[in-house]
Amino acid sequence: MQLRELDGKRILIWGAGREGAAAVEVLERHCPGAQLSVVAGSSGGDLLGIVVQPESALPELLDGTDIVLRSPGVSAYRPELKGRAVVTGTSLWMAESKGERVIAVTGTKGKSTTASLIAHFLQALAKTVELAGNIGRPVIELFDVPTPDVYVLELSSFQTAGLTDSPQVGVVTGLSPEHLDWHGDVSHYYDDKLNLLAWRSDGTVVVDGGDSEVKKRLGGRDDVCEAATRDAAHVQDGKFFWRTTELFATDISPLLGAHNALNVCLALSAVAASGIDVIENAPALAEALKTFEALPHRLQPVIERDGVLWVDDGLATNVAPTMAALRSFDDRPITVLIGGYDRGVDLSALIAYLAATANLTVITMPVTGDRVADALEAWKAGPSVYRTPSLREAVSKAHEITKPGGVVLLSPAASSFGAFENYIARSAAYAAAIMEVIG
Repeated sequence: MQLRELDGKRILIWGAGREGAAAVEVLERHCPGAQLSVVAGSSGGDLLGIVVQPESALPELLDGTDIVLRSPGVSAYRPELKGRAVVTGTSLWMAESKGERVIAVTGTKGKSTTASLIAHFLQALAKTVELAGNIGRPVIELFDVPTPDVYVLELSSFQTAGLTDSPQVGVVTGLSPEHLDWHGDVSHYYDDKLNLLAWRSDGTVVVDGGDSEVKKRLGGRDDVCEAATRDAAHVQDGKFFWRTTELFATDISPLLGAHNALNVCLALSAVAASGIDVIENAPALAEALKTFEALPHRLQPVIERDGVLWVDDGLATNVAPTMAALRSFDDRPITVLIGGYDRGVDLSALIAYLAATANLTVITMPVTGDRVADALEAWKAGPSVYRTPSLREAVSKAHEITKPGGVVLLSPAASSFGAFENYIARSAAYAAAIMEVIG
């Protein structure tokens, strides 16, 4: 469905956050004949002049609605949506653009960094770029911006679930279980992620060539470019290569960890898939990488004091990013802070990794931290485990037990819901607690 088809329709916007506000603004400009209403879980007040109704009013509102515009936080599997015409801001814009000049990135981990790297590389090559989605502006706002050379989108599974068009270049950074409360089960989650790639066969799909789940699900497609292999950008002997040609040394990258080297490989492969010669442009790409800054809350150093490095990896809301973060400091003793909202994610791989990791101390926080602590204590081997009731107490315990030369790493492997508004608020509380305890 395209935006112009909404004019004259009765549209219910479900969600009153940033995406909902952007939808109201765009619809009022482009569909002046549309009748708009807004519903949200936390009702009250108005959204750009439209009264926000509570979800208890849904039955009555839906009876008078032609189309529901779903915000990303609203699960596509809500029973109220069954059998109804549903669109998203992202699906409307993708239907209009047909995915042309679009590089879209999804995946369980690394998508924000990879998308930002792609945009950074393209801008260094004098391309005009619009970065949108989970990072940058909401995708629906792209209806009102001048057309750039390239659109770079970072899309969550909440956004890819509603698409009916695919990008010219699609990037999948990897798949591991996540957001099962939204999707219902892991199969739906994977299907919704890969829906990004389901609508065209004349583009290029860039994937992590070492991700077994991605390879299993995309095997047999002839449009796949496998990064981190010799068929595309990869790391060999401390250098980034494009196939058999050396590009530049890995140590120019300011990003920590082998997983970030993979993100660079994915970004370089996506740039190449967009038609740019990465060998010819290697010097400019190298200079761009040198100036790239780690995104907030992604292995971001907070402070080093008395020989202890405090690191914020608060956006690690799943098992795989936390395991990748721990590998980034395998040459130093680590105190890791784990725990948060319980979305029913399988923690067994993380627990096994923690149990087998040397020079590691685990400090847990509710709710998932209790599951981790119970499992590690049942192993009767592995790291020391300390249970704490809050992030503030976890920071205090980390300050007490971490010796000079060590790293204190907030990498929760869980979302922040319940204790904090979002991961940004959690990371801010972490930084404030550090300053308080170290004096």
